[in-house]
Amino acid sequence: MSNDNFYGWKLLSALWIIVVINLAFPFYGQSIFNAAMETDLNLDRRTLGLITSLYTLMSGLPGPLVAVSIQRLGIRLTLFLGSLLVVLGSVIMATAVSTGLHYALTFGIVVGVGVAMGGIIGGQTGTARWFIRRRALALAIISYGGSWPPCPVSPQLLHWFS
Repeated sequence: MSNDNFYGWKLLSALWIIVVINLAFPFYGQSIFNAAMETDLNLDRRTLGLITSLYTLMSGLPGPLVAVSIQRLGIRLTLFLGSLLVVLGSVIMATAVSTGLHYALTFGIVVGVGVAMGGIIGGQTGTARWFIRRRALALAIISYGGSWPPCPVSPQLLHWFS
């Protein structure tokens, strides 16, 4: 098989974009919208810490269930369901969240589980299944998607430029 017909690099770039949207945006974006939610919902630091802890827990704890989902439903459907949960949680946060409890349930659980299902586990599994020769390079590229953007933007920096 020639390199011209190998579909893996195109698949890797699509998986990288999915990982950036489903993992990096919620992770780095929370520092921006936490500041806005803190003032809008009159949240204290303890509640924000609880919400962030719940999100972190739910983005990793369902890992074995995500593996079962990949095994039974496939990578594509698992990534789709995770992406759907991230979008659904984002829409709910933008339109219906009015208390700290709503924020914790929506961001901590819905978006957290969406990140687990639509994030790095499916991306790495798909990459490992497609690549044999350049697997280490491909896994390094897909893992970089979770750390993008390279330098997160702080709310203070955004305020300074506006």
